[in-house]
Amino acid sequence: MAAKLEKRTVNPNFTDPVWYTSLAVDFLDLKLGSIAKTLAKGLKSETTDTASELVSMFIHAFNQCKDSKGYISAQKTSYEGLFVEHQIDPSFPTHHRLFHILLNELKRKKLDKNDFSLDDNWISELRQDFSTEFEELVRLERDNYKNACLYIDKLKQETPIEAKIIQHTNELIYEVEHEPLAIEHQLTLHRSYVSPNCVSQIVVIPTKDEVEQKENNSECLIETAVNSIESNVQPIVIQGQPGHGKTSSVKMLARTIVGLYQDTKEPPIVLLFEFKYLGNLNRPIIDILHQRASFINDTTFFHGKKVVLIMDGLDERQATDGSSDQFLRDFITSLFDLSLDINKKQDSRLNLILTGRSQYVGQIQSCFNQTHTIIDICDFDSDKQQIWLDSFNIQKELKGNSQLTLQKFRRFNLTELVSQPILLTISSIMLTDADGKQLIEEYGGQQINRAEIYRIIIKWSYEKRWHKSARVESWKNNLCFDDYFKLLQAIAFEMSRLGEETIKITTLVKALKENSKNIFNIDIIDNMDNNSLEKLCSQLRISFFFQGVEEKAFSFIHKSIKDFLFVVGIVDASLLLFDDYNKRKPEKIDPELISLFGQKAITKEDHSEFLFQWIHLRKERLDEYAENARDIWYRLAQFEINITSTNAFIQQRTLALTTFNYLQLVSRWFPILDEQVRVKLFNSEFVSLFQKSSFINIRSLFASQRLKNECYVFQNLKGIDFNGAEYFDCDFSDSNIQGCHLRSAAFIRCNFTRVKESALNLVNTFFLTCKFDDIERLRFQRGTVYASIFKRCSFENTYIHSRHESLGKIIFQECKMKTTSYSPNLKVNQQTKKEASPKIFD
Repeated sequence: MAAKLEKRTVNPNFTDPVWYTSLAVDFLDLKLGSIAKTLAKGLKSETTDTASELVSMFIHAFNQCKDSKGYISAQKTSYEGLFVEHQIDPSFPTHHRLFHILLNELKRKKLDKNDFSLDDNWISELRQDFSTEFEELVRLERDNYKNACLYIDKLKQETPIEAKIIQHTNELIYEVEHEPLAIEHQLTLHRSYVSPNCVSQIVVIPTKDEVEQKENNSECLIETAVNSIESNVQPIVIQGQPGHGKTSSVKMLARTIVGLYQDTKEPPIVLLFEFKYLGNLNRPIIDILHQRASFINDTTFFHGKKVVLIMDGLDERQATDGSSDQFLRDFITSLFDLSLDINKKQDSRLNLILTGRSQYVGQIQSCFNQTHTIIDICDFDSDKQQIWLDSFNIQKELKGNSQLTLQKFRRFNLTELVSQPILLTISSIMLTDADGKQLIEEYGGQQINRAEIYRIIIKWSYEKRWHKSARVESWKNNLCFDDYFKLLQAIAFEMSRLGEETIKITTLVKALKENSKNIFNIDIIDNMDNNSLEKLCSQLRISFFFQGVEEKAFSFIHKSIKDFLFVVGIVDASLLLFDDYNKRKPEKIDPELISLFGQKAITKEDHSEFLFQWIHLRKERLDEYAENARDIWYRLAQFEINITSTNAFIQQRTLALTTFNYLQLVSRWFPILDEQVRVKLFNSEFVSLFQKSSFINIRSLFASQRLKNECYVFQNLKGIDFNGAEYFDCDFSDSNIQGCHLRSAAFIRCNFTRVKESALNLVNTFFLTCKFDDIERLRFQRGTVYASIFKRCSFENTYIHSRHESLGKIIFQECKMKTTSYSPNLKVNQQTKKEASPKIFD
């Protein structure tokens, strides 16, 4: 929106006090004729009328645009008064009223001449052309428009150039409408996109107990977001699971906003940036934005304008050690502060939109320091799936029996995948290709999960040499599939280790040469010089990769593919580690152990699902090394590994991360071992990873490194002391927790479903949003129940038992207990009203 300046004069004569005095006297005396003469005098200079020159410049620039074809031929003196009523913003000339008058005249004349050759983008392109031509006139035609140029010079400051801003928007729109998807050249986002259902909720900050947060369901995410933008200036956070289409949705949202308002007087400026390309965040917010958009020089850029600022991919900026990224948190808070400050100004509006994976958004939601709207993307239902398939069939020109239907997905047991847009796309492309279809058929009708479909498409990509470009490279002749798959794993591992989503080829090659040879045992890396390896990496631009922001950069086209390969790399490299383990010299593998597990945290939101699925796929191979894996864990649990760093902080962080990640692996693997193997390893049918003394020490080590997002699985925790610590997102389901001491501990979003032999000791213990479902007997130890709270917990189909006649000293607050049963004569203290819970954790 053009800046509405108080100064409305267009001529140096307007600064003459005599002129102002004369005009004031005429107004007081209501001498309308004299007023007109005085105004006319003000608009004239000694040589040329400034307003008339500005009109001429507008018409001249307009006729230079490729779409105008000289249709605007006459200069109308009635236009001159517009420059008294509406001051021109020299950085945004298309926001002036005269541009819209000329635009409407052009539309009418095109219709009169039966010129219907315009596409949807012509107004945006015309704006950009006009802005460029107008700037050229100011620079090159100063003799012909002397007074107008002098006037513009006085108004003009170092403000953004409109053409650059329009170019930013046009590039985004062009990509959405015309560029093929990187995984299929026959598809475009514009024609393929189906707006998913969503659930929206306004989160009021500061939160008040009496404020009820209402959820609204919608069948169209785009419509929900547009309505929110129109109705208020609250920031919007769009969240969803991996592959739900967050990036596609905000790109389509940007296109929709431009299309809705491009014909208005002052259309909003739509900016879209990706978090992964923002660089270091330990800088002022304007410096960060300026690096991605040179026209943003300071906060005055947002003054007097309508701006929609979209920041995509919050989850792609997690710190490499698994801890919270404080710079990211500060940056998000600064974005919210900027939004609040701009929206307090008159004639200024900034709609901030952020996207990220649901779990990660939940972790950093404390950064959202003002009331905001959360929009949750839902899975594709069958109707949305069918709409998407109809579009796919049209774009691929599939007819008759070759068309894809939901029945075909059910026949190939792909129904678990089609609820997510990216997996629906991948599966559809595979089924319409003979080789891809054959790879799927090799599963013999077994259910195919996410890990398996990614493995299938990697195999298919290798066989097809499926490049984004049309080039056919020769790398396949020198690279067997096993080395190819290992190389992809190593690339994903190095990018994760460095905390990068886009990496220069030279940086990648250096990292591969220095680290990955020892971890992944890829002979081809050892046998190639840097130039040859760089060439090889450059050639691997198959379906998963695209050229990054720089000429020689490497990036995965979707973060979930990198996450998958990272997990696969860790599991498969562990097999090499276990095979090399020597019980007589256990310290021999310490460097490889630290290099593999001490680099990047395995997180619930990014890796947990893939880890679980890949362990099942590799179970037969892993089981061969179960004893070695157990012995390595015991060394870690007793802090016996050798870390060579002399820096105490680095030692502790490396130990914590290595222990944390290794626990993710064994806690998912050991519970699915055959029963006889578990008995042999642990002298019990239960997996026993902790002794009473080691558990709290390891948990304290994790806490000191801020590794709070536990996703490991427990089995035997009999008698473990949880005293005084906080536990987030832990899975205790099916575990033996008999006699556990929970004094002053806090459990948040933990799962205790089907726990066995409970007999818990509760003293000042706090549970928030935990599950205690399907427990045959949830027993509380006699004499140890005091001042504990269960808030918003679930006790579905659970039998609560205690030798006490009353559990009056335990509060069950807003809990699900409709199908809960109790031991005879047991009374439970339930509070259904909302009360503030004790602040036990951050």
